[in-house]
Amino acid sequence: IMHQQGGYPAVTAWNSPQTWEYFDWCKNNLGGSGQPAWGNYNDGFAATRLATFWTYPPTYSYDDPYPTVQPAHSPIPADGASGVSISQGLSWASGAYATSHNVYFGTTSQNLSLIDNRAVNTYSPTLAYSTTYYWRIDELGDGEQEIVGTQWSFTTQDEPPPPRPKSILIRIGGQQ
Repeated sequence: IMHQQGGYPAVTAWNSPQTWEYFDWCKNNLGGSGQPAWGNYNDGFAATRLATFWTYPPTYSYDDPYPTVQPAHSPIPADGASGVSISQGLSWASGAYATSHNVYFGTTSQNLSLIDNRAVNTYSPTLAYSTTYYWRIDELGDGEQEIVGTQWSFTTQDEPPPPRPKSILIRIGGQQ
């Protein structure tokens, strides 16, 4: 979306074809050196003397119409955790620009199975006691982007011991 500001174009939407026209206009009329007039357009904010130009998201580039999908992070349970409850679900922080998540899960690090493609950032597997699990989240974004995530692991708690029998008081012949 473009509008006029002081007689010069200003862009209010980064992902439009008009944005590239504005970039070219600035490059040709203000920068002259092949660089945009405001310098580094990947720094998250940029301004010219004539108009303010917000370059958000900062991972856009002139050649790439889609932002770069970032990997998932902050897994729960934490990577390498031990003593994890068998009722624990998995969750993670979505990577920037991810539109869905491929969940991989298994008990061997070399053979993870694709469980599901999910729009939410949680998964509740059935877990067994004293087992090490491996998991990974691959983030998917616009433009068929897929970012392979980091493999994480955790180990579940040991099976609790059976309950101790209760003490029984037996009287024989009236004596304790």
